[in-house]
Amino acid sequence: MNIGILVAVEFDAFYNIYGEPIEKFKHGYLEVFKYHIHGKDVYVAASNAGQIRASIAMTVLVEVYHCEIILNYGVVGALREQEVEELAVVQNVVHYDWDVSEVDVIEKGRYSMFDSTMIPVSKRLVDLAVKLDPDLEKVNLASGDKFVDRRADREKLYKEWNCDIVDMEGASIALCSYLFGVECLMIKAVSDTLETEGQGFYENFERASRVAVKLIDDLILNL
Repeated sequence: MNIGILVAVEFDAFYNIYGEPIEKFKHGYLEVFKYHIHGKDVYVAASNAGQIRASIAMTVLVEVYHCEIILNYGVVGALREQEVEELAVVQNVVHYDWDVSEVDVIEKGRYSMFDSTMIPVSKRLVDLAVKLDPDLEKVNLASGDKFVDRRADREKLYKEWNCDIVDMEGASIALCSYLFGVECLMIKAVSDTLETEGQGFYENFERASRVAVKLIDDLILNL
């Protein structure tokens, strides 16, 4: 089984555990690192931030390296009262800035192939993650192409979309997984709370990344 790991800017947290890869590959700007972990070939793509770059990384992982499962870990902003390093597993994603409502009879945020604005991820993998860590909270993720800094903007996302956390890659991961017919799982740790806003990202990025990646080894072992 080939497993893909898509990480935006938190690759060092993975590297600090597993060290140098077996091989390194380049696809334009995109670097992919091959590891062999628990009997599986694991390909780690460091996409950098944003939906477009994440989509490129997803395409390479699935089409070039034939990854059947995509794991994503990373740091997120809180949309409600949460603590730094609070860990969660994503069960649904909303692409909150997707909007074709002015030319199509469909509500803002919903893709036509889904019954609601919520893009689901693999229930099987979510259940596995919770089995491995019963303290994991299942959350909804708001995802767009803007770093959401101000508390007022975060609270608006929480109220409008019924989401708990926000990032800049999850919509691409969930949508690409659906379109390619592969399973995906996202493990997220809070780096910036409502109180710290964007400043917390820089202050807590490294330790939140370490928390987010800690479950990856158990997941790979049990897949």
